[in-house]
Amino acid sequence: QTTKAETNGSESCLKEQSCLPLGGQSVWASLPPMSNASAEHQKPIIMVVASQDSASFFRDRSLGADSPISGLIALLTAVDALSHLHDLGKLKKQLVFAAFDGEAWGYLGSRKFLQELDEGDDSVNGINSSMIEQVLEIGSVGKGISQGDTLFYAHASRNSSISKKILDGLQSGSDSLGSDNVKVKPAASSNPGVPPSSLMSFMRKNTSTSGVVLEDFDSQFSNRFYHSHLDSPGKLTVHRCAHLSHQR
Repeated sequence: QTTKAETNGSESCLKEQSCLPLGGQSVWASLPPMSNASAEHQKPIIMVVASQDSASFFRDRSLGADSPISGLIALLTAVDALSHLHDLGKLKKQLVFAAFDGEAWGYLGSRKFLQELDEGDDSVNGINSSMIEQVLEIGSVGKGISQGDTLFYAHASRNSSISKKILDGLQSGSDSLGSDNVKVKPAASSNPGVPPSSLMSFMRKNTSTSGVVLEDFDSQFSNRFYHSHLDSPGKLTVHRCAHLSHQR
């Protein structure tokens, strides 16, 4: 983005010093609330993340209903449901939820989050990066319909026992819904890896990170209106997002 009409690219706006800075505010929270305990007394962390920003040719028309807001809705609904449960402190793992901003621009939010962890910034006080064991990212989940069923695909970062546990948990959650016909399947093994996602920031930081990206597509991205003003709520089945969140 630039303040001069004739500077229509990064090179020209940098030369004219007319580039507008990119930024935003990411948000994270934990269940149960985390204490500032020393690392040896902390539980392994399961991070559940989603993106909260989009982009389009028209700056103020970046609706992003399917990509990424459908995933953010599912994450927030899951957090709300879990917040009403008792005895979360007895869980063997610590749940940390994050909504990253700036992901449409080179994954700025997730990269900044990891940088602040390294620097020990107050904004991430209580989280120890070495304790992050699993990452579950909720991507585009607003169109997961196939032959009357709600179908989602789990894209694993690596074939590990931890990734399998995440997938088993998602499938167990879908089975518990009974008549809602919600299914979670592993993505095709022929896929070259996880789709573009915030998880890649964690993988760049630590190649041994195990994670799963949940999407409404398998081998082919299905949102024709990605990063355009046409990615609007009217093209989604919003109740599918709520069904997905019930599996958490």
